Amino acid sequence: MKKYFIICIMMCVAIAPIAFSQSTMKSSFKADVEAQRIKNKKSITEVKQQLEAIRKDIKERNLKFKVDMTEALKRQIEEITGTVPPKDLEKEAEIQSSKGFQLFLEFLQRLAEAQAAKRQAELQPEKKEPVKPKEEVVKKEDQKEEKPEAVTPAKPEETLPESFMLADPSQPVLDWFALGMMTAV
Repeated sequence: MKKYFIICIMMCVAIAPIAFSQSTMKSSFKADVEAQRIKNKKSITEVKQQLEAIRKDIKERNLKFKVDMTEALKRQIEEITGTVPPKDLEKEAEIQSSKGFQLFLEFLQRLAEAQAAKRQAELQPEKKEPVKPKEEVVKKEDQKEEKPEAVTPAKPEETLPESFMLADPSQPVLDWFALGMMTAV
């Protein structure tokens, strides 16, 4: 019996700190909740101001959609998308922009060359063959029939347009399927 009595006292001594710590846990929990409530009040006013600014912009630009309060407005774009912009974003943007500008200038140059070639072809008169007597035509046809024609292998079509896949301005369309650059899903 003494054994059980000692075990009970030891258990009470062991459990007592846990029981008394709950009150401190409750007070710290209440303090955290209050701090979060104050923080949310501040963020809600900021979000409302942001929402009003967006609505004003929509009204000024005469757009046809509505904006309401959502969880997305309360968060930063990095939190929503989970992405972080690279550190050298501005440098990369400059590089890509300059490359794009160079390609655009090259395309404009090709376009000008194609238009000049088209104008040149329109200005030059077509060469007409002189009319030959029928006898000569018949003789040439007989000669053509006698000679066997050499078979030339067909050249495979180019699969890549020249210079970084720029569109050829002399072509009526750019068909990615015909170039073999795109397939059906």
